[in-house]
Amino acid sequence: PNHPFDVTTMRVFIWAVGALGFTGWAMKEKPLAQTRGSAPAQDLVPVPSLSSPVTDVTGTLTPDQVAALEAKLRAFEQAKGSQVAVLIVPTTQPEVIEQYAIRVVDAWKLGRKNIDDGAILIVALDDRKLRIEVGYGLEGALPDAIANRIIDEDVVPQFRRGDYYGGIVTGVDRMMRVIEGEPLPEPEISSPSQGVPGLFSLLPFLFI
Repeated sequence: PNHPFDVTTMRVFIWAVGALGFTGWAMKEKPLAQTRGSAPAQDLVPVPSLSSPVTDVTGTLTPDQVAALEAKLRAFEQAKGSQVAVLIVPTTQPEVIEQYAIRVVDAWKLGRKNIDDGAILIVALDDRKLRIEVGYGLEGALPDAIANRIIDEDVVPQFRRGDYYGGIVTGVDRMMRVIEGEPLPEPEISSPSQGVPGLFSLLPFLFI
């Protein structure tokens, strides 16, 4: 049967976007090989069922905020075809967010068949971590370096002020514009990895 969110199939491409601590804002990547099999299946946080573009199991967003964000994401899907979703959970523990994200994309299967153009913004509120996952069909438009910048420049500053809705909306808006082909502006402040290929995936970033 068709999924209520018109979910098709998606081969998962996991970009090394990393996890952000909302207090220290340290973004780092942990190799997935170190996280597999670290906890019994019965102890894992369940993946919520997908029934709409926005899934907030924490109650962080108001009903009006959820409705507005869902309308934006559905309109984007109608116009572009690509599916963008948001998931807010309290925690992914005992898994790291990278490993939990693998289970989410396996279960949700966002994106059009044979195009694999789905993207998910995952927020683990109590863990103070977030992550962007994209399908193979979006790897050219939304690579890891761009996803890092969206998190760093659009989402993190508003999360630090306690404005979770504003951070999510701003980040999602930028994700959609990038998918549509709009380039990001040049970064205003140089990061430790700027101009060094591969360091977005290898170096931690500390936001004080």
